[in-house]
Amino acid sequence: MLINKLLKHRYILIFLLLVIGGFAIYLFSLPPRSEKDTLQVMRLKADATSTFRLESQLSYTPDLISQLKSNLTQTTTESSPIHVFNISISLGHEPMQLNQVVNELVSLATYVPKLTISLIPDDEIDETTYMNLYNDFTSLLALQNSSNIEVICYPLDLSSLKQYTQLDSISSIGVNISSTDDLEKLNVIYNFLNDAKKLYIRENLLNSSSDNIRKTTEEINALYYTLAIQYPECQTIFSPLIKLPFGLQDAFVLTEKNPNYATYQSIYGRLLTEPWLTLKELPLATTSPYELLDSYDILTGTEEILLAPGSTILPGKSISTSKTSYIHYRLEDQEISVQSYYPYVAKIDTTSEPNGITRFKALGYNSTGEITEVQSIDLTIQNDNAFSRAERSLRDFPLTSQMVYNSKYIPILMYHTVAETVSTEENNSCVEIELFDAQMKALIDNGYTPINFKVLYDYINRVSGLPEKPILITMDDGYLNNYTNAYPIYKKYNIPATLFVSPYFMEKENTERHFGWKAAKEMEDSGLIDIQSHGYNHTPLPYLSLKDVRYHISRSKGLIEKNLGPRDVFVVAYPQFRNTSYTRKLLSELGIDLQITKLAKRGTVLDASNLKRINVPNTMSPEELISTLEKLTN
Repeated sequence: MLINKLLKHRYILIFLLLVIGGFAIYLFSLPPRSEKDTLQVMRLKADATSTFRLESQLSYTPDLISQLKSNLTQTTTESSPIHVFNISISLGHEPMQLNQVVNELVSLATYVPKLTISLIPDDEIDETTYMNLYNDFTSLLALQNSSNIEVICYPLDLSSLKQYTQLDSISSIGVNISSTDDLEKLNVIYNFLNDAKKLYIRENLLNSSSDNIRKTTEEINALYYTLAIQYPECQTIFSPLIKLPFGLQDAFVLTEKNPNYATYQSIYGRLLTEPWLTLKELPLATTSPYELLDSYDILTGTEEILLAPGSTILPGKSISTSKTSYIHYRLEDQEISVQSYYPYVAKIDTTSEPNGITRFKALGYNSTGEITEVQSIDLTIQNDNAFSRAERSLRDFPLTSQMVYNSKYIPILMYHTVAETVSTEENNSCVEIELFDAQMKALIDNGYTPINFKVLYDYINRVSGLPEKPILITMDDGYLNNYTNAYPIYKKYNIPATLFVSPYFMEKENTERHFGWKAAKEMEDSGLIDIQSHGYNHTPLPYLSLKDVRYHISRSKGLIEKNLGPRDVFVVAYPQFRNTSYTRKLLSELGIDLQITKLAKRGTVLDASNLKRINVPNTMSPEELISTLEKLTN
């Protein structure tokens, strides 16, 4: 009944099958999907130099000036004199004898090359009162004609910034940072000034923070890296880390009396390992020591990587529905040690990684440890390869003594596995050992000279000749029996062959199905065997996005060259023969020398980006193999 119904509607079925087949062909003709990297990261520039100098700051008292003058009198003959003093004066509603203060500071200034004065507004003072006091102070100072005193103004009202830039009496602007919330204020001032005034940072996190040590530590770290990334022209930072001279004490300065002294010393000490932070009198850079990484940018040696300020995976900025609490990094599948707070700095040793494209990921976790978001960027690792590939044993075929080869097709045989016995179901992809031996012998007995792809590549580029009857022998998938069963036969007849492997399956040595790098190295060292790419993990390339095609091919090449040395020619055999004009074009752009695409048929011609092979099944006798070769090459 069912068969009769199907026969009745056979034309409809045929039509539907044609539609489905046509749609499948259409899908494979489409260009691969184009995907963009989602992760925004930065790296420390290789030539990064000092950008910020940390300096101490003293709070003004009348006694302080006397102490300083007394100590400075005794140290004028020292080999390392103090070059600068930074003094902060709190301006508020409490009356202050400004004339007396100015006189004391002018007197102190005669002992040092430079004196900076920060006029810090009290929390309760208004803008008008502060500006009046600032103008009074600078007017009195001007009467003294002291040229080595610099006064720093700290704006209160951001809407009045214009007046600060227009006043000639204001040459320097300061920003007091009591929490990371003050970075918004810094951002407004920094962008408004646009280098019109000198800008100072007064870092006051220790004295303004709560008892939450972790929060304070995170804010200190975030502040300094944010300054380095976004505000490099703030070259001087008044920091509580810097001890005061002459054993003086000040509430602004971190001392051993602080119960969290060791913790804060540790965080500042680690920051000082960065090349952009210094305590010395050195020339300072005015550009950020960090640069944004673009897709495929080159990494080499040890790199410092951190999240860019605009990264959407940052806690508080995550685009995922679940809140991101912390972030981990992975380079491929390797977990990278990373700071547990912004900007999530990590040091990455790229020398242990293969050259070529690598995938760097940031994984966002929620408070319960679940992955809520994954972002990635493809970068390029480029380090010197420590060794060369094994020398080939095959003789050259000089162009000057080239044989006359009239065929438009150079035969390439394709095998997969070689086994003791082969079931009927495996006949198309597996050949018995005895038959494989007989086929290799038949090639030699019938005058065929096996060559490798380097010879073929040189011939295509007209720098090499060919033997009278050239042939190439290949095996796909890197099965273990290629090493245990086929390799001894290649050695027996001194036959060069190319084994196409997917490196993803080779990380474990000689598994039940695949040989590993140790076996691959042994075979290449013989001079007969050439290891080439069959994709990274055997995924058909048209199934991938353009980004992933680049990644898979580059990753495959990098792993092969890391373990076996640089290739003198690089060949890709498409997994499952799946390829399109788009994949072939992309691989050519990536510098792939030769591409093997489909099976050969009568009329096949030589094309470097579209080479075709002859499948050798278990049902093909040595005589039938020779006959097939003659048909395709005549």
